[in-house]
Amino acid sequence: MGNLIVLKIRPYQEKKVRYLVFNEKQKQVRRIDAIEDACVLLPDDHGIIFSNGYYLQSGQFKQFETALTGLTFYKRIPSPNGEDFLYVFYQQESGDYILLSYNLIAQTVETPLPSNGSSLFDNGERALFKADAEPQKHHVIQIGQTPYVGVSWQQLPDNETKQLVEGKLRGLGTMEQLFAANGPPASYVRALEDLIRAFIVRTKLLDEQWAGEAAEYLYFQVKQQSEFAVSPEAAELFRGFELHLQGKRFSEAFQSARRAVESDFASTFELLRDWMRGYVCTRPAGVDRDYLDEATWLLWRGSHLTGGLINAGIARDLEGLLGGHSLIKEGRCSLHYVRFMRKQRTFVREVVPLFEHCQALKKQLVEKAREQMRLNEFKARVLTSFVRNKLIDSVYRPLIGDNLAKQIGVAGEGKRTDLMGLLLLVSPPGYGKTTLMEYVANRLGLVFMKVNGPAIGRRVTALDPAEAPNSGAREELEKLNLAFEMGDNVMIYLDDIQHLNPELLQKFISLCDAQRKIEGIFKGRPRTYDLRGRKVAVVMAGNPYTESGEKFKIPDMLSNRADTYNLGDIIEGKADAFKSSYLENAVTSNPVLNRLASRSQKDVYAIIKLAETGTREGIEFEGNYSPEEIAEFVSLMKKLIRVRDVILRVNEEYIRSAAQADAYRTEPPFKLQGSYRNMNRIAEKISSVMNDAEIEATIQQHYRNEAQTLTKDTEGNLLKFKELTHSSTADEARRWEEIKKTFKKNLLLRGGDERDPVGLVVQQLSAFYEGLDSIKEVLASGLQRQAAPLPPQAQPSTLILLPGGAPPSESKPKDIGVESVLTSQSRAFLLSASFEQVVR
Repeated sequence: MGNLIVLKIRPYQEKKVRYLVFNEKQKQVRRIDAIEDACVLLPDDHGIIFSNGYYLQSGQFKQFETALTGLTFYKRIPSPNGEDFLYVFYQQESGDYILLSYNLIAQTVETPLPSNGSSLFDNGERALFKADAEPQKHHVIQIGQTPYVGVSWQQLPDNETKQLVEGKLRGLGTMEQLFAANGPPASYVRALEDLIRAFIVRTKLLDEQWAGEAAEYLYFQVKQQSEFAVSPEAAELFRGFELHLQGKRFSEAFQSARRAVESDFASTFELLRDWMRGYVCTRPAGVDRDYLDEATWLLWRGSHLTGGLINAGIARDLEGLLGGHSLIKEGRCSLHYVRFMRKQRTFVREVVPLFEHCQALKKQLVEKAREQMRLNEFKARVLTSFVRNKLIDSVYRPLIGDNLAKQIGVAGEGKRTDLMGLLLLVSPPGYGKTTLMEYVANRLGLVFMKVNGPAIGRRVTALDPAEAPNSGAREELEKLNLAFEMGDNVMIYLDDIQHLNPELLQKFISLCDAQRKIEGIFKGRPRTYDLRGRKVAVVMAGNPYTESGEKFKIPDMLSNRADTYNLGDIIEGKADAFKSSYLENAVTSNPVLNRLASRSQKDVYAIIKLAETGTREGIEFEGNYSPEEIAEFVSLMKKLIRVRDVILRVNEEYIRSAAQADAYRTEPPFKLQGSYRNMNRIAEKISSVMNDAEIEATIQQHYRNEAQTLTKDTEGNLLKFKELTHSSTADEARRWEEIKKTFKKNLLLRGGDERDPVGLVVQQLSAFYEGLDSIKEVLASGLQRQAAPLPPQAQPSTLILLPGGAPPSESKPKDIGVESVLTSQSRAFLLSASFEQVVR
C-alpha cells in the first residue's frame, strides 16, 4: 500500500497475534490491533482507515476512543463534490454501526458517529438511529446535514431545457469540488422547478406535482457530469419492445409513424408512450407499468444512450416479518421501491396536507369550544405549596382510595360493576379539603369540576340553571350539568355544602347509590344521566358552621351513602401523624426552613425528630448542611413545635365547641380556628432570633387579628383563647366568668315574651337564683373573715346596710322584704357575723 506495509505477527511463545503497520518512508512502526477485523485503503493512496481511526502515508495517525470491537467494513459512500468519503463499519452481533467521514483536502477524519442505523436523503440530510436498552415510548433520531446524497427516480425535462440546465449545474458541481457546499442552493433548485413546470404546462406529458422532486433530481444528477441512470427493468422493456417490433415486422411502420410527428417533441413522446403502453399490455401483469415513462424516454433517445445502466434491483421480498399489517402476508412483504416512493410522495403531498388541515381545523374548533365551556378552569392544578405529608400517605390516602375504588372501580378482572358511594369531607376552613382532592384528581387524571356552594346559595332547590335567582348561581349549575354531560373521567366536587339547601342535596341521592343516575338540565333540555360503570367520583365538602353560626344539614339518605371523614379531627391511633402534619405543611411557609424542604423531605423529618428528642442518635441527613444550618433549623423547628401545640389546643376546642348543641352550652361557642392556614401564617413570621416572649406575642397578635372578624363575639373568643393558653390575667379571668354567667342567663331566657306571665315568673326566678349566688359569695367572704382573729374590743354583731347606704334608725326597723335583699342589684353584705347568727 504505497509506503505502508501491514503486518500480522505472532511473537515467539505469545498466543495473541499483533497487527502492525510499517511506514517505509518514515521508518516507524505502529501497532494497530483494530485492523484485525477491517482495514480499507483511502482514496488517492492517502493511507488506510479502520473502525476507530486512520493512518496516512505522511505518518499522521489518529485513534479514537470507542468500546466497540469486532467491526467489519460495510460500505463506502462518496460525496458528489469528490472530496468527502463516508466509511461505514458494522458489528454483526450487536447491530452497531460506526460512521467515519474522511476529507480528501484536509486529510482528516471527523469524530466517529456510533449508531444502530442511518439513512441518507436526496437533500444531503442524514438520520441517525440509536436503540435503547429498555423499551421506550419515544426514540431519539439525530438529524444532520452532510455532503452525501441518496438516489431518487424522477422524470427528465425535454432537450431544450437540458442544455441550459447542464451548463449551470456542471459549473456548480466543479465549484463544489473546491469549496464545500451545505446542500443544494435554493435559487438553483427553484429555477429548475420553474423550467420543469413550464415544460409540463406546455407539453402536458407529466403531472405537475412531480416538478419539485424532478428539480432536486436534476440538481444532483447533472452537476456530477455523469449519464442519467437507467433501471434494468426499463432497459429490458426497451429491448423487448424492439425485439417485439422486429418479430412482428413492425419496425418500419413504427419509424414511419414516428417520422410523421417528429417535428414536435411532445407529440413524439406521447406517441412513443402509446406504442410502449401497447407492448406492456401484451406482457404478463407485473411491474412494467411503473417503468413505462422511463422506457419511452429510452425509446425516444435510442439504444446507444443506455450507458448509465444501474444493475440493481428495486424490488425485494422481505421475509420473517411479524405484525397484522395488510401488506404482510404470511410473514412476507413485497417491497417495490418505485411504488413505495410514489406512495410516499402521494402521502406527503396529499394525505399529510389534508391531515394537517384537519388537525388545524380540529384544534381551532376544540379551542373555541374550550373557551366557551371554560375547560381550563376545570383542570386540576396542584398548589406549589402542597405538601404530601405522612398524614396524607398513611391516613387520608387509604381512606380516600377505598372510597374512590367504590366510586370509579379498580383495574383488573375483579373490577366492581356496582359502582356507588360518596366521599364527604367535613372540617373547619383551612384544613386542605379542596387542595387534597385537587391533588387526587390531578394524579388520577380526572377533570376537577368544582362547584361553589355559596354562589348557589340556599334559595336554589333545583338543578335547572334557568331557575337560578342570579347569574352566579346559574353558572355554577351549568358547570354541574356540564360534569353530568361529560359523563366520564370527572370528579364532581361540591364545596361548602353548608350553604346549600338540603332539598338540592337530595337530588344526589340516586347518583350516590348503585343506580348511579341523576336528572339534569343541559342547554335547556332535561336529561337523565346514567353514570354506571363510568369513571365519575362525587365528593362533597363542608364546614361545621355557616355564616350565621348554624350547623349545616345533610339529608339522612345521602349521608347514609357517604364515607364521612373530619380532616380537622385527630383520628384515633394517628395522633402523631396529625400533629406532625402541622409542621410538615408549615415548613414551606418559613423562608429558612423552606430551603430544607426544597432539598429533601426526609431531612425535614430528621429535623423534627431532632427538635423533639434533642439527640442526633440514629438521625442521618441526605443533604449536606453545616453545623450552623442544622442548629438554625432545629431552633426554628422547636419554636414551630411551640406554635403547633397552641394551634392544636385551639383546634380541639373548636371541634369540641362545633359538635356541641346550643341547648347544652355552658359558654359562648368558640369560633377561633386551629387549621393549617393558621399554622402557616404564624410560621412565616417566626425567626430563629425570637425569644419565648416574642413568640408568645406573635401567637397572641395573630389570634387577636383573627378575632376581629367575629365582631360581637370578639371579646368572648379572645378570653377563651387566653384561658386555653393559660395567659389570662385576673381581670380577664373574672370577666370571662361574668360572660359565661350572662350567657347561661340569656340561654335560659331565650325566646321569652314580656307580656307572657310565665316568662315574667321565669325572669323573677332567674333573678332570685342570681341573688342566692351573690349571698353564697358573701357567705364565703364572711367565713373567711370570721376565721381571722378579732380584736378584743370587737363584739359580734349584725349590720345590714340598705341600698341607700345609711344605717337603720333606733326605732323599730321597717320590714324590708326578702325580695329587696335577694336581687342581683342588692349591695347587702354581712360583716363580722358568725354562721349561726347569719342563719338566724
